[in-house]
Amino acid sequence: GSTAYSLSAGGPIVEPEAKNIIITPVCAHEFGSRSIVASDKRQVSVQMVRNARRNAYLSADGGRAVRLNMGDVATIRKSNMETKLLRLKERSFFDVLNAKFICN
Repeated sequence: GSTAYSLSAGGPIVEPEAKNIIITPVCAHEFGSRSIVASDKRQVSVQMVRNARRNAYLSADGGRAVRLNMGDVATIRKSNMETKLLRLKERSFFDVLNAKFICN
């Protein structure tokens, strides 16, 4: 899910129980662009500045990208709704990570 999307763009691996907001630039044109890990209590706003020379797109959790126009503001915050997930196997997040990253 979201960990795979973030990881493929150079973002961090964060265990689901950490309850964070992860902001990862995708295909950033600046060498210094890095992921930001923020508390889920934080509200983050991103604004497309009026004198921007490039297009910008916003994609949430790997969903369809939306073009930001000059002056647009996107605000990211934790939802009031919570999704319950069903675990089919008794494998922890770290068991899955270990299986995916360790070559036998």
